[in-house]
Formats: sequence, C-alpha cells, structure tokens
Amino acid sequence: MAFPFGGSLTHAQLATKFGWFSVIISIVFLPFLMLWGKLLAFPVWISWIFPSGPFYMIKNILVFPGNEDVMRKEVYSAPTSVSRTPPGWNCLTDVEGKKFYEAFWGIIQCLDLDTTEEKFVVTPNVFTWLLVSRVNFDFPPSPVYENTVRFYFPLKGPNMINPFCWVTLMFGITGIMWFGKWSYVPFKTANGITTLQTMFPPDEPAKKLNADNSFKKYELQDAKKIVDLLPSKYGAVGSG
Repeated sequence: MAFPFGGSLTHAQLATKFGWFSVIISIVFLPFLMLWGKLLAFPVWISWIFPSGPFYMIKNILVFPGNEDVMRKEVYSAPTSVSRTPPGWNCLTDVEGKKFYEAFWGIIQCLDLDTTEEKFVVTPNVFTWLLVSRVNFDFPPSPVYENTVRFYFPLKGPNMINPFCWVTLMFGITGIMWFGKWSYVPFKTANGITTLQTMFPPDEPAKKLNADNSFKKYELQDAKKIVDLLPSKYGAVGSG
C-alpha cells in the first residue's frame, strides 16, 4: 500500500511509473496541496452551502486502428511510462485497489476508480487536490480500437468565478495538453493514434448514460467520419 493514499500499489510501483522524485515531493507537499484545494481552489466551506455542479469541459475520442486496446494497456494501466520528459501528465490505474493515480507536471494526486471491461469512472476522494466531478473513460466491446475520455469539473456554481480554482485547473489542463502535443507524440505516432478533442462539448443525451455517467452502449466511431462531422457539430476540434 502506498501511504497515505491506500490501494494495492506500493511506493516502488508508483515510482516505476512516475519517478521517485515525483513520489517523494507529492507526499511531502500533500498537506499543503490539500489545504490549497480544500480552502482556496475548491473551498469546502462554500460548497457545503452552495455546491458547484459538474461542467462538461473536454471530450477526447482516441482512435487507434490496428493496435488493439493500446491506450489502456500501454498508457492508462501500464507499469512504466511511454512519455518523454517532461511528461506534463501521466496516469496509472490500480484496479485491485480501486485507485487512480495521475501526475500533473510531476505532482501526483490520488482519486477513486470504479472499473469494468467497458469503463473507468474516476471520482475524487479526500486526497484529491485538483478536483474533478468525474472523469469517464469508455471502451467499446472487444476488439477495442478506440476509446472516449470525458472530463467534468465542478464549475456550475461559485467555483466558476473563483480565480484560485481556475489557476489550479489550468495547472492540470496545461499538463494534459503538453502530454498530447509533446510528451507522448513518439508513442502516438508509432501506434497510429489519433486524438480528436472537443472543448466545451454539448451534454451527452441522458438516455444514453448510466447512473455513473458511463455510456450504456458504446457507439463505434469511424475515424474519417469523426473528422468530417465534429467541426460542424461541436465547433473547434484539435487533434493530438
């Protein structure tokens, strides 16, 4: 167990993915990060009275024809990193311990993980300092040649006008963008991965979602069709 986060992974396993420097500084600075998150960025003393609901900010559709389940096997759940330095963002799933670890610019945070063969549902816990409402990873039935990642942040409420919240979110979002545009580009190119990103997408139809916001049925995409349709349907789209 990696103190203080819990789960089934050890500190050594976290270090294999993120590096010992990241593991050490993340634990040393955890009290400060939690105070920052709970008192300033996402103040619990306000959310108890005026909660901020989930805001759908980012939707990524990743397509990788010919490389079955490569993102889950080699990026999300792999014990080692595919990123070049600096990674900006990285993650590791602990399915047995029901934990999800991610690092922004080398600083690790821990979230809770609910997983099946067709979904990862990531939600915050007491150790989460960069708060999300949830992150949904959805996978089609085997064979898996694509997956979708949707980010929901607690911004429908007072957090929307909180500058500390936005500074914290930008710290994380810039790390994710750096990962997509730089750190995993060689891996992406070698595996023929295309990422289609939509900022501020429209809400998913409620009838298509389970209670945990995962898709009831994954709708398989065609890479060329996505490229043709997304700009007119969703607005600005970037690939990475």
